[in-house]
Amino acid sequence: MPASATLQVSTAPAAKTGSLVQPSPTPSTDRATGPWGVSPSACFLLAQYHPLRAVGRGAHGVATLAERIQSASPTPPSPSSTASPSKPARVVVVKQAFGEIPGSDMDHDPEKFDPCQAARSEIQILAMLKHPNVIRFMASDAYLAEYDAQGRRAPQACLVMVMEYANAGNLYEYLSKQDAPLDIETISSFTAQLCLAVHYIHGRRILHRDMKSHNVLLHRASPTTSPAQMTLKLADFGISKLFMGKAIRADTVIGTPNYLSPELCRGEAYDEKSDVWALGCILYELATRNLMFEAPNLLALIKKITDRIVTVPIPPSTTPTWLAQLIDDMTALDAADRAHISAVVERPALQPAILTAVFHHGRA
Repeated sequence: MPASATLQVSTAPAAKTGSLVQPSPTPSTDRATGPWGVSPSACFLLAQYHPLRAVGRGAHGVATLAERIQSASPTPPSPSSTASPSKPARVVVVKQAFGEIPGSDMDHDPEKFDPCQAARSEIQILAMLKHPNVIRFMASDAYLAEYDAQGRRAPQACLVMVMEYANAGNLYEYLSKQDAPLDIETISSFTAQLCLAVHYIHGRRILHRDMKSHNVLLHRASPTTSPAQMTLKLADFGISKLFMGKAIRADTVIGTPNYLSPELCRGEAYDEKSDVWALGCILYELATRNLMFEAPNLLALIKKITDRIVTVPIPPSTTPTWLAQLIDDMTALDAADRAHISAVVERPALQPAILTAVFHHGRA
């Protein structure tokens, strides 16, 4: 399964919707630093976790697999931190976003992308969500860091997010490793869980805006968990947006090129139907183990999307008829003709898998 090119998120600054957390205005005078390279008094949240290994690093951030320290005391109530009231998990992912220090000259540059503000926006979205098929946000805090995401000495504001850990990688990687088509039970289970996740976030007026198989995480409850029993979790709400019922102007291209809807390719206004299109592209991957649209360059890719020229035909011998029809309905070129997610989850052919997802696996 070939890799997809990822379009960087818009460099426009995130909307100033109010900070959930603010970095400390001055660095800690405590010289003792823990394994994170920051004193416990500067960031109490980090002090509760021991880093295991890095799982991702970018220009403005680091993601680290971490283990909760058994003796760590609960996070004290503080205006500078947010936390989920649920019982803390033992192994988590700690995301650190580095940006300009609030109040600095660069902080007031309206053209400069602020990773910390983008992370705050993601936290505001994730704090609204609680669903078994959506990755769970657990806590956040902030501090003044001496080093940036690349390890260079440069004072930066750092926003810390503690997230649920899904232990079986992402859907794109999983499909890339498969030598044979997925069995019907696995396809049905994955389809039902993805549809439930999108139905849930759309019900809360949230557009994901970067739906792709890379952003679908997998979790095995035990080593003996079968593929059909794995839990899928929609992740990466970094460019998600609250949707108030009116189509959004496409001032900037948001998302990953292979999953862009035709209306986004044409620079037109878009709504939740663009998420539905991208979900249809993911379901196509379940059926074919190929990206739905591929091309050697962006212009050729846009041409294939707007003309709906798919990479390979959906194989009828291994794809349920209901799934092939669902993919067609979710990837109709005209958004008005595209299936609505509320109607998708009510389709009779999908009900057995949805009931299994909701009841047998304890999903809601």
